[in-house]
Amino acid sequence: MCACVEEFHQNRGRSKIQCMKAFWEKWDEALYLLRPQDI
Repeated sequence: MCACVEEFHQNRGRSKIQCMKAFWEKWDEALYLLRPQDI
């Protein structure tokens, strides 16, 4: 995520869409791993 933010600042929003897409994919993966297993 840090690299994503750094890349965003370097490109001044040029790759914002790709950045957010990658962020949300990681976020969804994290939520899936962190959720209670009894659901």
